[in-house]
Amino acid sequence: MKQIFACFIAILCAVSFVACDDQQSQNPAVSVLELSSQLISVKPGASHTLTLTVTPSSTESVVWSSSDEKVDTVLFGKRSAINEGTAVITATVGTESISCIVNVELTEYEPVWSEEFEGTELDLSTWYSETGGNVWGNQEKQYYTGRT
Repeated sequence: MKQIFACFIAILCAVSFVACDDQQSQNPAVSVLELSSQLISVKPGASHTLTLTVTPSSTESVVWSSSDEKVDTVLFGKRSAINEGTAVITATVGTESISCIVNVELTEYEPVWSEEFEGTELDLSTWYSETGGNVWGNQEKQYYTGRT
């Protein structure tokens, strides 16, 4: 009986060691994370997908996060700029993490057309005014150029 019990214990230990070795080979420790971008400058509304490379390959899930979701959000590596500011997008696998700094900058607009005025009054040879009539307008003076 003691021999059968000893055999049973030996087989149980061997199976336990094999099971542990299989788990370790399926999920080796992550040693290097690489991110496709480390610094991004974008305008609000822009989106971009960050690519994460894990070495050695791992089945552990990637956890993405943003330091400020009012500035930039991230979901499965696809980040989207929301408002002006700076956010740090972080990818974490196990105990390792890597980050990308995202600067969201407002668009500076350039006027398509502008008019420069000299003096304190309109040049009535170039400009004329209309106040609207019974069919259109709100009785406010509207100024138009004579240019076409």
